[in-house]
Amino acid sequence: MIEHVLFDQFQRYNNVKLVVDKLRNNSKLKILEVGANEHQNLERFLPSDEITYLDLSLPEHLRNHPKYIEGDATQMEFNDDSFDVVVALDVYEHIPVERRQMFVQELNRVSSEFFIITAPFHSAHVESAEIRTNAVYKSLFHTDFIWLDEHRENGLPDFEELVSHLSVLKVDHAFLSHGDVNVWEKIMNMHFFAAKKGETSLYRSEIDTFYNRYIFPNDYTENSYRKIVVGSKKNNVDHIESIANTEKDYDAIKKLNELESIFYQLFNTLDQTEIPVSTKEYAHDDFAQVFFDYGKGFSEEYSIVLSHTEQQSRFYSVNNELDKEIKSVRIDPSNYKGIFKLRNICINHGNEISFYVSGNYIDKLDDVYLFDKDDPNLVIEFEKGIELKSISFELNILISDVSYLIEVLHQREKYYEAQQLQNEVLNEMNKDLDSKIQGLSKDINELVQEVEKLKECIEHKNDEVNSLQYSNQEQEALLNSIYQSRSWKIISRVKGMLKK
Repeated sequence: MIEHVLFDQFQRYNNVKLVVDKLRNNSKLKILEVGANEHQNLERFLPSDEITYLDLSLPEHLRNHPKYIEGDATQMEFNDDSFDVVVALDVYEHIPVERRQMFVQELNRVSSEFFIITAPFHSAHVESAEIRTNAVYKSLFHTDFIWLDEHRENGLPDFEELVSHLSVLKVDHAFLSHGDVNVWEKIMNMHFFAAKKGETSLYRSEIDTFYNRYIFPNDYTENSYRKIVVGSKKNNVDHIESIANTEKDYDAIKKLNELESIFYQLFNTLDQTEIPVSTKEYAHDDFAQVFFDYGKGFSEEYSIVLSHTEQQSRFYSVNNELDKEIKSVRIDPSNYKGIFKLRNICINHGNEISFYVSGNYIDKLDDVYLFDKDDPNLVIEFEKGIELKSISFELNILISDVSYLIEVLHQREKYYEAQQLQNEVLNEMNKDLDSKIQGLSKDINELVQEVEKLKECIEHKNDEVNSLQYSNQEQEALLNSIYQSRSWKIISRVKGMLKK
């Protein structure tokens, strides 16, 4: 689900999705994302559109990728109107000041319908939040956070200056202010703490998902960290402002504060002073391995060993050395249990191919897999046999000691089992109660019938009393006979029940 994307990326990409869907004239658009990096998030939010990615510098494994182009966004080698839409997400602030006007001109030139710029713009509250957030990172890692450091070097862009550029170009424009800067600072700090102590990453991911699902839709505010600017040389874009819902969900904000408190409690309970023994033992001899199934299962004969880097994170690219149809590929990220992220799987087949990932993991969240036993594996199964040329993927070793997280998962399973048992008991109790209610209803109906008969009897006796002249002794004897009768005893019991 796209809601599992990092909150800061979700803020950008989901706003782009909302704007594009608001303004689209065609069911399928040709879109260029400049400064796209390697995660290919845009196509997850706009799966029906044709996406091309441009970046100033590409890693080796993406040089021949059909969706990627290496180039300078301030001097793009595209013809005018080459794309329906061009987007630049948090790129503008990283462009040197003297080239920002050229950057905007190029986005406008290359787009035929409209272009979108998202960026943090200079203001006192944004600058202060970035300084404090960078200070948290520097306190944890003894260096500046690279992107915030670049913001300070280049200077956050001036919003009025961008508006001036658009006016000179005679571009119709509108903007949205999104992402309360205080909320942005709060969650960014949790990201940095989670980077320091990886065991908290799963819970931090849940906080991202909570923001994306419950806070994002109402997070349009003037006190924002980021603005989404839309420009078009052909169409009026003012109606994008209807996207913004400025009615705050204070219950969601309150819940976020509770989640933040739990996160730091979790962080403080985990011991970070001792490096896990398993990491010390296998850091020098661990490796990843890729197996190819040509129709007879996986074997060492048709496998390739890949060494891990010291950073325990890198892209791998593996070529198919045999000219045979491949049924599936198995990736063993390590020889040992742990938590691994596997993403950006690129299948070089010449055509689009469907595949799904399975494996011996015990839990997963988006692209993150948790293994509680050694010899972990992930199997990429193709819809049908293919002539695979190469496969590339990004593999991150997030955590090597998973004992704490496994205990958390076991506790979670116990909780679910207890909940299920409780529900079963409640269901049985409800069935028993329904049965008793049905029996009681039957008794009440019978009692009502008895009362009706008794009422008729009393009325009959009253008629007899009124029609006869009795002496006092005779009347007393008559009353005593009534009081001793079975009917009168039933009336007394009913009256007692009603009083209770």
